[in-house]
Amino acid sequence: MNKRLAAKYPKVKVVATAYGLDKPEESTTETQGLIQNNPTIEAIVAPTSVGIVAAAKYVSGSASKGKVFVTGLGLPNDMKTYIKDGSGAQASLWDVENFGYVAVQIANSIRNNKQSVKVGAVIKSAKGDKGVKSRKVIKGAVGNEVLLGPATVFTKANVDNYNF
Repeated sequence: MNKRLAAKYPKVKVVATAYGLDKPEESTTETQGLIQNNPTIEAIVAPTSVGIVAAAKYVSGSASKGKVFVTGLGLPNDMKTYIKDGSGAQASLWDVENFGYVAVQIANSIRNNKQSVKVGAVIKSAKGDKGVKSRKVIKGAVGNEVLLGPATVFTKANVDNYNF
């Protein structure tokens, strides 16, 4: 992850990686430690729905509110308070309907040998796909992967449109 981050965002400096183990108390403690040990930290990226809520809740109730931007993987109902309260938080999640559609489409392609799923192959989208027109097969950590496409980002402007 750090290699891809450095290549795509060379100006971003990762100051630390913390693990809250998907436990609210540990995630809160890790957030507090990150901010105390890195007083100039500008953002926290939490890749779990537990971690993002803990980080946003801590930031919302601290002097870091409005100074530390919290983002990551999270549900709109869990994050709504922190997105709307000026904490600078946002959350994102894949489009569940499209995720299912693409998974079935790819499984069907594999089963019927319609499209290659080798690294570098392009999976063409079919009717009903709300995402991109095609997806490239990449080498993942445990095998070949097909990227779904852009995530849905929940912000002050749209978070009230979602109820889950």
